[in-house]
Formats: sequence, C-alpha cells, structure tokens
Amino acid sequence: MAPEQIMTPEERIHRLNHANKNCRQMLGAVDRKLAEALRCLEDGRHEECEALLGQLKQALPEAIKVIEHDD
Repeated sequence: MAPEQIMTPEERIHRLNHANKNCRQMLGAVDRKLAEALRCLEDGRHEECEALLGQLKQALPEAIKVIEHDD
C-alpha cells in the first residue's frame, strides 16, 4: 500500500495482526536459539555458545527491519 493511501480500520487491523504474528515467530526463534546457547554453555561448549550468540547479534537487526517494514 502506498504511503499516501489511507487504510480502513479493517486493513489496519489486518496489518497489525500480521506484524504481531511476525513478532511472535521472531521471539520464538530467539527463545529457541538462546535456550540452545544456554545448553552449550552449561555443557562447557563455550565456543559453540559464542557462535550461537553471534548469530543472534547478526540476525536480530535484520528481523527488526522486517517487523518495522510491516508496521
């Protein structure tokens, strides 16, 4: 939808629901990745933990851009 177009309330609700679902999916993925990193840390696999946290550091800004685009 072009910025100059005005959304109906129904369109706005639909877009917000879509953004909400995207946020939930992203947070679920982050939660799983953090849990995996914690298991690595607890198991003494420090390098693997650092690698997983590095992946999150790279992925989160991109995920946030996608969410902001949906808004």
